[in-house]
Amino acid sequence: MTGDTQPLTGRPHYDAPSITSPTALAPGERQILERLCQGSKSVSLEPLRGGYSGSRLFLLDRKDREGHVLAKGVAKIDSPEKITRERRGHLLAKDILGPNVPEVIAFAYEEDLAGVLLSLAGIRRPPLRTLQSVMTSLDGSPETLAELEEIWDEVLGVLASLYFPGREERLNLYSHNTFQEKYSQRTIDRFSTLLSWPASRESLLFQEWGLTLKHPRLFYEGVLPPALKRPPWYVACGVAHGDLNGANILLDKVKNVWLIDFFHTHENHHLLQDLTKLENDLKFLMTPLPSDEDLKALVRMEGLVQEQNSLTEPLPEVVALPSRILKTYNSIRRLREFASQVTVDPGIGNYRIPLLRYAAHTMGFEECTLLQKKAAAVSVALLCEKLSRG
Repeated sequence: MTGDTQPLTGRPHYDAPSITSPTALAPGERQILERLCQGSKSVSLEPLRGGYSGSRLFLLDRKDREGHVLAKGVAKIDSPEKITRERRGHLLAKDILGPNVPEVIAFAYEEDLAGVLLSLAGIRRPPLRTLQSVMTSLDGSPETLAELEEIWDEVLGVLASLYFPGREERLNLYSHNTFQEKYSQRTIDRFSTLLSWPASRESLLFQEWGLTLKHPRLFYEGVLPPALKRPPWYVACGVAHGDLNGANILLDKVKNVWLIDFFHTHENHHLLQDLTKLENDLKFLMTPLPSDEDLKALVRMEGLVQEQNSLTEPLPEVVALPSRILKTYNSIRRLREFASQVTVDPGIGNYRIPLLRYAAHTMGFEECTLLQKKAAAVSVALLCEKLSRG
């Protein structure tokens, strides 16, 4: 061998796996997946709903060249900058949560697109499900409510490891939650359209729901501007997921829990942020509302939970609600009990501020049905009135 070795040029040679997907893949996405899964013979994709990062997420079933079934994987595809940020957040979460965070087994970068592949080798018993799919499938019977309690035991146990110990930091939670006066009119317009309520009318009786609501315009125009200028106050901060939704929590049949999608993970979150995001999605994404009667029941539930004056004041354990709404209520009850252990402030104002942010965003979600958006609009009105009182 001489010393005249030449630098390697071009792409490495490998046999691209056969990839099947129920949804169309852009050419760049297929190329990234081929590089992530090199060494596999076949790959079957199941799209997962991503969070606010806008990434493409896939659950992968893979076989190697000899036909062996490999561990399930999760692939995430986005811009190179976002995948790099995802890897940083993943390392932080992995260092704290260990086996509850999947292992990174491959990553690939192109000029405009990149991807990371996570292995779910710790799965004990398939099938692998997202919390969102579990919540939408459970019928609310006594048996499934008992199963749901076990699921929350596991999920909250993992989150406790992530959040504790926290620390106190001074934040203005309105500005921290990206409230800005320039967005107010858009929120007011969405609310008015969903509930057919002219903004000029300050209050309205909704007889079908048994509620008299005040228009959120009163909050967004009168209360929010000075609230944005308030000096910061002490709140619980620390490491949090940052985009905790039902698609980012995975479970196997024996309820082992994994968290995925760490683009927003860092050390300086308001710790109640995750829990309010999850509560919002439980109500308005994971609770099917096939009829006006279901909407009426969810509005009744929302009125009940928004009457809570302190997170240390437990919600009633048994209430008269339809089974599909009761499972959501019981989940919120568990979340808020857990939140009372996380926060440094026993009041509920610090919980309501991010809850309003997410409910307001939900009114514009494309994946929500019209009835789910109407339910979110009712929540916006109730939260605005509560926050207006201080």
